[in-house]
Amino acid sequence: FQDPGVLDRFPLISREAVDQAMQLILPDHTVHAGAEAAAEALKLNPPLRWAGNLYYRPLLRTLADHAYAWTARNRYRFARHASDARSE
Repeated sequence: FQDPGVLDRFPLISREAVDQAMQLILPDHTVHAGAEAAAEALKLNPPLRWAGNLYYRPLLRTLADHAYAWTARNRYRFARHASDARSE
């Protein structure tokens, strides 16, 4: 989404949405965001479909949503630590 023109090709999603979470647009134009987008992406790969289906278990969905939100809020911190580690 950071390449020029990418968001222009996907009018269903806003810059704010992609700044907040990963977005997955399916061929039927259904949009999934965050942990649900990751689960739906897994479901597109037959050998990993089982893992994507786990997201829809009530407790696992709640945990995955919270873990995704925390990771998304801290992603730049993780990137900074990763680049620091590579430069050592």
